[in-house]
Amino acid sequence: MKFRFISPIFQLLVVIFGWAFFSYVQADSITGRVTKVLDGDQITIVDSAGKQYTVKIMGVDAPERYQPFGDKALQNLSVMVFNREVDVEKPMLDRNGLLLGKVMVAPHDSQCAQNSCQKTVDTGLEQIKAGLAWWFRTKEQSAEEGAQYGQAEFAAKIHRNGLWSETNPIPPWKWKY
Repeated sequence: MKFRFISPIFQLLVVIFGWAFFSYVQADSITGRVTKVLDGDQITIVDSAGKQYTVKIMGVDAPERYQPFGDKALQNLSVMVFNREVDVEKPMLDRNGLLLGKVMVAPHDSQCAQNSCQKTVDTGLEQIKAGLAWWFRTKEQSAEEGAQYGQAEFAAKIHRNGLWSETNPIPPWKWKY
């Protein structure tokens, strides 16, 4: 097997591509406008530079669109974030190359200009409270966030919110197509 000489220009392109591809993962957060809500736990955002990201909300797993409560999960998330600016905190790639992060949005408030408000609403936590997502335990969540998510899921179960109104809701990771 012969090895070809790799040109310095090719090497430079590989370095530039690698830097561009992985640089957003090292950021503390990504800010962008939500252009599409894919389902109850995934969105597409576009940042101020026009770069598009598909983001999976960390710490939750919502029903797929074809599952019971899948459309309701999508609708609820859409009301929270569609066409609004969000911050994706702690962005990282999962083992499949999917961008994960905690998605924060400003509260709906008529007194608040859309881009000048602090983004204090944790969309994943709100999906769990509404009974429209399972808490997906992850080591990337802080102990405090894990406790909040766990308590929210427990309360949703007790009050039979959303998917918890069913006797045995089937999580997406066990759903058979």
